[in-house]
Amino acid sequence: MTKEKINKLFEKSQDIINMMNELGIRKYRGYSFRDTAVGNFLILDDIPITSSLSDTYLGNDLSKFMPRTTVEIMEKFEEDIENNVFLELEDFYSLFIKKC
Repeated sequence: MTKEKINKLFEKSQDIINMMNELGIRKYRGYSFRDTAVGNFLILDDIPITSSLSDTYLGNDLSKFMPRTTVEIMEKFEEDIENNVFLELEDFYSLFIKKC
């Protein structure tokens, strides 16, 4: 998994957190988010979606530095994005913003 891909997934996770937070939703289709001292992270199976490894390693393929479970969560998140799992949330958020 490349730094660019991890950064894109992290940015998308932050967008989802912002939508969930504004809508007052703590869980959505198996995902939740956690507030920490260093920021908010989208969580799936108790594993955060984070970009921190991209700042630590200089190599392009970070998969070899990441625990396999973390790579699997990132891949699952990417697959969920591609399969429009968050489309309903995004639509609901869009309607919410229009009403405000």
